Amino acid sequence: AQLTPIYALTLPIAIVWTEKHTKKTTQENHQKVLELNGNEAANHYFTIFETPEERNVRKLQGGSFRQ
Repeated sequence: AQLTPIYALTLPIAIVWTEKHTKKTTQENHQKVLELNGNEAANHYFTIFETPEERNVRKLQGGSFRQ
């Protein structure tokens, strides 16, 4: 008898967990943004959406969006 690989059994659990985690994180981020104002909201946006490459480039150039 062929055994079912463990990943095949755990994949549905992983998918459900990921969906719930993503939804929860999105809601938390949305709530944070609602509590922020002006510069804080802009800083939060750049923190979430900037890529590591952009962060590194900014460090090398010595510039930053943050105040």
